[in-house]
Amino acid sequence: MFEMRRVCTTRQRVQTRAALGCLLGILLGFAAVAAGQTTVVFDADPSSSATQPESINAAGVVTGLYLDATFKTRGFVRDRRGNTVPFDAHPDATHTQAENINNAGVVTGFFRDATSKVRGFVRDRHGDTVQFDADSAATLTFPESINDAAAVTGWFFDGSQGGKQRGFVRDRNGNVILFDADPAAARTEPKSINAAGAVTGALEDSNQASKERGFLREPGGNTALFDADSAATRTEPECINNAGAITGWFFDGNQSGKQRGFIRDPDGNTILFDAEPTAILTFPQSINAAGVVAGWFFDATFKTRAFVRHPDGHTIVFDADPAADGTIAVSINAAGVVTGSLEDEAQDKERGFVRYPN
Repeated sequence: MFEMRRVCTTRQRVQTRAALGCLLGILLGFAAVAAGQTTVVFDADPSSSATQPESINAAGVVTGLYLDATFKTRGFVRDRRGNTVPFDAHPDATHTQAENINNAGVVTGFFRDATSKVRGFVRDRHGDTVQFDADSAATLTFPESINDAAAVTGWFFDGSQGGKQRGFVRDRNGNVILFDADPAAARTEPKSINAAGAVTGALEDSNQASKERGFLREPGGNTALFDADSAATRTEPECINNAGAITGWFFDGNQSGKQRGFIRDPDGNTILFDAEPTAILTFPQSINAAGVVAGWFFDATFKTRAFVRHPDGHTIVFDADPAADGTIAVSINAAGVVTGSLEDEAQDKERGFVRYPN
């Protein structure tokens, strides 16, 4: 089965992608509609019925997943010239999902093996691939992010603890640290690791009625829990940059539980935002070294549109193609190049895009 884009958590991909609508005009003065940008739309393979980029590195190399002609889910790596290499994480893999690529071109993600067990993998730029489980007791392993030292973070279900969802960090030599974001965490879900080895993600805090909160785990293991705002009823960090700034989304109790974006600086100061005033839901997904955030939102008609938000608050809203029935931005690199996917109404399929700034 083709896995839909990770939006909130892996478990929520299908539900969140279901709502698509039609276009609403952008309010002038808050968000500028993109003009003069160069966008390349692509398929991972000519016969692909769906292409979902997940990550772009500093060289403009994109990784993600696609459905081939037999409806098998495979991974791909696409260089800036458009050369694309499809791959399976293992010869026996029935499903391969590439999640993240570092600046050396090393990819991590997960796959389903012949026994239907979900395992992790690390694939280097030459195609050599290592498969792994977070722990011998892991029943399912889901890597999410890899840094330039090839350290991987993600989460797994721990069979030795009744299937509890826990976090892990795996170094390039295969040494793994298992962790809970807090002793009271009923669930831990790491989402991103930066160059220093700091990890961010979400936990379910049993001390606060199972409230979903954010966490920041330092390389030494010290962990701080946080909420995007005092009124946040749920906080879901998505990405941490090398400066330690975190972006993600939260439910705002001051606005009837509306889903909004946040940026948390290394000192813990937080900026709250909507992609545009009429946005029903805002999903920041990625933050680069300059603090520029890329993500997507549902407009007032439930159409998905992409955005790029600069540190001064200036926000550009865009569709990957005039024919796009929906656009989702998932990753931005240091040069401001964005990747993601669009629903191509003319071709009735999901396609990838790379958007280059002026």
